[in-house]
Amino acid sequence: MKRLDMGLLDTLKSTYARLTYNGEVKVVKKARAVNDTMLATMGKFGVTPSDVGAPCPFAKVTKSNTYTVSLGAALRYKKRVEHDLATNGVKDATYVPSKKRLGMFPVYGELLWCKDDFSCLYLRCYQTGIPDEAEYFGDGVKIPKVAVGQWLPSDDYRKLSGEWVAPPLVADEENDLIYAMDEDGNVVLDDAGQPVAIALPPVRSIKLENCKVVRKGKEIFFCTDEEWPLAELEAIKATYYAKFEN
Repeated sequence: MKRLDMGLLDTLKSTYARLTYNGEVKVVKKARAVNDTMLATMGKFGVTPSDVGAPCPFAKVTKSNTYTVSLGAALRYKKRVEHDLATNGVKDATYVPSKKRLGMFPVYGELLWCKDDFSCLYLRCYQTGIPDEAEYFGDGVKIPKVAVGQWLPSDDYRKLSGEWVAPPLVADEENDLIYAMDEDGNVVLDDAGQPVAIALPPVRSIKLENCKVVRKGKEIFFCTDEEWPLAELEAIKATYYAKFEN
């Protein structure tokens, strides 16, 4: 594990950048069923469905896509959620972050995190706007996404099947959903007469080794060439997790 470039990081308070992700997709072992929606998409690309339970035809599936993100040492998820609550009419709301363990601990604000086993660093950032169309590769050869649709992670499989994937929603301390309010303090209803819940802002956790971040035409390198002593990382981890025991 390499030390962080603190001189650089201290200049990244809050900024926008372009992030290119390149990483392996964790496919499931057995093919799922294909519905009419996915079958129609397969037909457009000349892809033949596999039998349910069949293994993935590729030994390794990778994905690459580029999108705009906001990142920086000054960004706080709690403030971001509370801002979204306020813009949805929920006044003076206080968001209480979950104490669920994420399998990683922060080493620089909420921007950079280290995996609990000290094996890698993660960049946490906020996706803004619509990402570029992702490209998929099977054993290094470009393929249409639907060619591995039967083995993709659940959310991607459901989207290809035409199913709606619900976003994570904001809940209060009693785990009750928080709904959008109008100017008069009334709960906003959708076209079906149902209360409109407020979605949590999307945040991404990406291994540094799997991404390239470019700001103002220059790539950002978050680490130096100096090794980070394990004892220091263990101390940071212990301090962070101590609050989970209170």
